[in-house]
Amino acid sequence: MLFHPPWNGLPGLNVHQGGEVVQTIVGAKPKAALEREPATFLSDR
Repeated sequence: MLFHPPWNGLPGLNVHQGGEVVQTIVGAKPKAALEREPATFLSDR
């Protein structure tokens, strides 16, 4: 889910698990990094 941080112009991504935000990723990152970072939460499913 995308969110709107208090500053403008930076992309952000919240990783949710069980209805709670478990990780917030802020800033432009390569696709590989975006796939790798939330993988620890997604692999628990």
